[in-house]
Amino acid sequence: MALFHQRKFAEAAQVGDVLLREDPNNADAVALVTRAMAKAGQAERGIAQARAFLATNPKDDRSVAVVRIAIGRALLDSNKALESARE
Repeated sequence: MALFHQRKFAEAAQVGDVLLREDPNNADAVALVTRAMAKAGQAERGIAQARAFLATNPKDDRSVAVVRIAIGRALLDSNKALESARE
């Protein structure tokens, strides 16, 4: 998250990708990648990855919440407030 807060979004997404290779069920890494990609101008790609994660982890309430919040924030960052509200 430090890279994200330093506004180094591409690097933050890369770190998230490494974490996901180590543990594909890491909701925090999915959220990091989703938000970082949105900030880097690749929101659709990040959101698609997050939604794919949700499709494979539908019963883990904490993971679902973390990733859905990340999707909502990514949509807001992309000026898609209505879609964000649905998330």
